[in-house]
Amino acid sequence: MNRNYVDSGRKRQKEKTRDKILKSAKKLLGESGDFSLEDIARHTGLSRATVYRYYSNVEILASEAGLDLNIDSPDEVYGKVMHLPKPEQVLAIQDYYNNTVLENEPAFRKYLSAVLATDQVTEKRGA
Repeated sequence: MNRNYVDSGRKRQKEKTRDKILKSAKKLLGESGDFSLEDIARHTGLSRATVYRYYSNVEILASEAGLDLNIDSPDEVYGKVMHLPKPEQVLAIQDYYNNTVLENEPAFRKYLSAVLATDQVTEKRGA
């Protein structure tokens, strides 16, 4: 499939919007440690309705942003192992994510708790 097609589609636009929201949340977490969804809307230049469409709960956004601060992107993970033979790449990627879960267990539990406490379990918002 043509990569330009994938990058130009609605799915890619949703990913970019979600990334923009997460990036703002991480920045605000680093600056003050506290923010509201309205703060995110102002900071990103998105409407409040758009932010609420992706994250209806500030606890979920804050938890996800906190996790995102400590976890490499899939591209970063792959960049570190791409020189290895394919079977070793798979094992190295699996090892990275297993260790990440162990090292960030409290943050993952907090995130899971926030998600389970809302309607986010049955309805996936945004991208």
